[in-house]
Amino acid sequence: MLSALVALLLPLEVFGQPKATRPSGPVDISARVLKYNRVENIYTAEGDVELREGARRLNADFVLFNDTTKDAFAEGKVTFQDQEDIVHAERMTINLVTKRGTIENGKVFVKQGNFYMSGNEIHKTGEATYAIREGELTTCGWDRPTWTFRARDVNLTIEGYATTRSTTFTVLGHKVLYLPWGIFPVKTERQSGFLMPEFQLSSRDGTILRNQYFWAISKDTDATFDLDWIQDRGVKPGMEYRYFFTEAIKGSWFASFIDDNKYGHSRYQIKGEHEQLFRDVTLKAKINHVSDPDFLQDFGRTVTERSENSLKSTAYLEKPFARSLLTVEASNFDDLSQPSNRRTYKYLPSASYFTEYLPVFKNRFYTDVATQLTNFHRQEGDKATRLVVQPSLKLPYSVQGFNFLFSGSVTERAYYTDPASPRSNETKHHEAYMAEADSNVQFLKNSATEWFNIGQTQSIFMPRLRYTYIANSSMAGIPSIDPSDRIPNTNMITYSLNHYFNALSNDTVREISLIEISQAYGLSGPLRPSEFLYQGSGDRLSDITSRLTLFPHGQLWFVHQNVLSVQGKGLNSMTNSLHYAKLPYYQVDLAHSYYQSLLDEAWVRVTGRWREFDASYQIRYSLRDNAWVDNLATLVYRPKCWSVGVTFTQTRRPKDTSVRFSFSLEGITERIGGF
Repeated sequence: MLSALVALLLPLEVFGQPKATRPSGPVDISARVLKYNRVENIYTAEGDVELREGARRLNADFVLFNDTTKDAFAEGKVTFQDQEDIVHAERMTINLVTKRGTIENGKVFVKQGNFYMSGNEIHKTGEATYAIREGELTTCGWDRPTWTFRARDVNLTIEGYATTRSTTFTVLGHKVLYLPWGIFPVKTERQSGFLMPEFQLSSRDGTILRNQYFWAISKDTDATFDLDWIQDRGVKPGMEYRYFFTEAIKGSWFASFIDDNKYGHSRYQIKGEHEQLFRDVTLKAKINHVSDPDFLQDFGRTVTERSENSLKSTAYLEKPFARSLLTVEASNFDDLSQPSNRRTYKYLPSASYFTEYLPVFKNRFYTDVATQLTNFHRQEGDKATRLVVQPSLKLPYSVQGFNFLFSGSVTERAYYTDPASPRSNETKHHEAYMAEADSNVQFLKNSATEWFNIGQTQSIFMPRLRYTYIANSSMAGIPSIDPSDRIPNTNMITYSLNHYFNALSNDTVREISLIEISQAYGLSGPLRPSEFLYQGSGDRLSDITSRLTLFPHGQLWFVHQNVLSVQGKGLNSMTNSLHYAKLPYYQVDLAHSYYQSLLDEAWVRVTGRWREFDASYQIRYSLRDNAWVDNLATLVYRPKCWSVGVTFTQTRRPKDTSVRFSFSLEGITERIGGF
């Protein structure tokens, strides 16, 4: 293998005189036979020729390369690749700097816009301009395209227009239109226009027609206007606005409205997100609000949306300091399971400040401080303000493979209550003291296995023991706003066994399985109810929590979690999920969720692809009620550059059966770009 490396390339017109310009990059030529003419500075290459220059690659049976003009002549099974653009030809001349040249009996694929061109003679006249003699143009590929423009002469500019003479428009191999002269846009950027409408039949709402108009406002902004006609409910307009001014200023907002004939009054939804950076201050907002608890159940487009039982809207500012962070947040909560949220607390506002672990006493100890001030507001009932200050101290220590972490903290809480009815509104105080000692030891073993071609493995067994002591001052008169206000006095140990099994390859570690089992034991008596420290209460022993994950290879994974009662109540909760994927052909997802006295549901989804067909089916089934909850089946026929689809949906909440039809032409009825 012979190579020639050239450091500078001087761009010039094809077959013209050299002009001074900036360097482009080195050229590498390899072939079975490579000859070099020093006088004329020309390389002649024969047999499996490959010429490489940066991201460009030229392959052919024969190549003649002029190292002075940077012109290349290629013949015999020519393939030229520039980034993601590809040329196939019998014969080709190209200048590696100007990219101008001639292609004979060739095909050209332009990735930007997904354009396919072919012709007896194609002249590449510039960076993005072509002149084609006896050519074809389509976005449907070269192999039996669904539609093409065939013309005697074509002058084409990417991101501009194509002008044609003696043009025939062909669909499925049949001539349907002749134009002596034509002009049409060749755009890869977003363009304004109507999107293909969707048609839906619903047993609950009647006929539904969805129309959309896409407006490409500028290179940084666009919008989509919706106009849905719902036979039994009325007209539902909507709009989504998207912007991406810079990486530091971006977002999208959506709103829809309907004067609902069935509901008897107007209904709406507002959702969106915004992100902005002011030097070192970050502003983020995420809003999701509906007019009533039933809106998403009636108008949600997906099963997930229709199943939502709560919504959160939040906006916050983050300001970093040296080894600390200040956050100011305002949050609104909508409980969709309640007819009214007038008694639901909102954070208006909440401010938190915390530090990193700061070394003290010659880096032997570490300390941090966390503070939070929250104003709990609601329309009905008492309002409250809570200040929490929590300094802590930590001491890590290791000896002969045993790892210890000793920590202690003091939590001071101050409450001010603004009562809805006249009564005492004095400030209340509460203190809590916590001491904790955490210890573990790791046993490691390296081995190898042939299962799933894993190879070298690492097994880590880690028993862990943690002691927790919490002492509270009197809680008399202290409001109970959320579970953090009622952490009980605690004197317990938590023991756990953990096992980690990893694959080792090329200095990388990949998790294959994880097993974690833990339980708490009350040293001073029965464990009191707590949502933070353990599962289960009323006895010295807590419930047993366990978790298992398996990732034998990238196509198969399994996750299991459960909480097992030791007081004869059996499983309190259990979740399982199994996934198997062989993309892009098919994927199977199985899931099961069980919560004692609340939920026992199985969920199955199967997606697959066969030739031009994409299909999916999913079902949610209630094992408690012995009945299905949701059914969804989709079939899409996608022959290259167009598609037609049908979606069948059945739901019990709300009770509805619907069929939706969609049609799309790639690059014509689909929105290009977006944020």
